[in-house]
Amino acid sequence: MDSEIIQMMVGAKKVIKECAQTKPGEKVLIVTDTEIEFSISAALAAAAYYENAEPLIALMTPRKGHAEEPPAHVREAMLVSDVIITPTSKTLFHTKATRDSCAKGARVLSMTGALPCTLMRGAITANFEEIEPICKKLADRLTKAEKIHLTTPGGTDITASLKGRIGQFEPGIARNKGDLVGVPDIEANITPVEDTSEGVFVVDVTATDFGFVDAPIRIEVKNGKAIKVEGGVIAERLKNLLESAHDPNQYFVAEFGLGLNPQAELQGRIIEDESALGTAHIALGDNITLGGQNKAPFHIDLIMKDPTVELDGKVVIDRDKVMV
Repeated sequence: MDSEIIQMMVGAKKVIKECAQTKPGEKVLIVTDTEIEFSISAALAAAAYYENAEPLIALMTPRKGHAEEPPAHVREAMLVSDVIITPTSKTLFHTKATRDSCAKGARVLSMTGALPCTLMRGAITANFEEIEPICKKLADRLTKAEKIHLTTPGGTDITASLKGRIGQFEPGIARNKGDLVGVPDIEANITPVEDTSEGVFVVDVTATDFGFVDAPIRIEVKNGKAIKVEGGVIAERLKNLLESAHDPNQYFVAEFGLGLNPQAELQGRIIEDESALGTAHIALGDNITLGGQNKAPFHIDLIMKDPTVELDGKVVIDRDKVMV
């Protein structure tokens, strides 16, 4: 067994045992597609087998967009599984299949865009249980807040109402029935009241599907919707993606997310970049799975660095410092 496979197995065992808290006899479904290296799913399945669980790999054709539903037979397998892990090229996090599986008690761990190195270094090496209490405290603060104000040195200056919304904490651990988390993501997030986001946010790290931005993307927001997208080549691609939805709901600000993983390495992949301590992300489009009210074809995460986050006028994040 070469060193890369050994390193991948260490990470896979951590996903299965620590993050998914897999128990003997549990049905573990690994959903992947042909754009993701199969070695990732094989390592996860082997790790599940070593825990005396019952692993099954479902290999499907890639979805055309984020939040597109999986095929019917994959959905049926999801509905009867105890643990579902999804190393896919397009996220299944925001699908009805995932929501229905959680409602039936499945623990779901999203690994969108995973690479073999995802199981070998960086975010996966974090102490998830140690960071979990901080993640929960921040989510609780988001729940109690009525207003969020996010700024960055790159030019972001945006506010939104959070009144009545519930902060989500995703500690990278799915121990309870119905838990839905990203792995190796550690973040707290919240959906703003849909028509209240106002200002500008500047994406200077990563844009979903496109990797690192070639130039900062400046997005102007009014009455909750992105009304202007400016920047370089990636900005044009983002505009085309938004237009391809043919749905005005795609332009709504859907989420404010705050990365909390101190081991995450920026690599132009959403799976790790949105998790990194010292980053924040704003999403456009669908937010139903996160507890919002905006149904749209896609959920597009857009990442910026060195955020300052104020909740009701009090700073809770200053770049890579969390003050909860």
